[in-house]
Amino acid sequence: MTTLESLLQEKILLLDGGLGTQIFLRKPTMEDYGGAALEGCVDLLTERRPQWLKEIHESYYKAGSDAWRPTPLAPIPWCWAISDCPTRPTR
Repeated sequence: MTTLESLLQEKILLLDGGLGTQIFLRKPTMEDYGGAALEGCVDLLTERRPQWLKEIHESYYKAGSDAWRPTPLAPIPWCWAISDCPTRPTR
């Protein structure tokens, strides 16, 4: 198994893939967020549009990325406050 340390010995690594930028390029609609009250709650899109995340991470591999780390923002309560979300909706 290749480790981060051994990869750093071989080449320069990109450590930030700009996930938020990639999400906004998809132009999320009110429906994507789950309604007008939740519009702008970007963290919710990780649950409502998981296919988007899969496609974004696949594009990183196609661009030559060696690894990726998922961004689990939606389950973290303080992220909801930062995003001005009124409350985290239940499933």
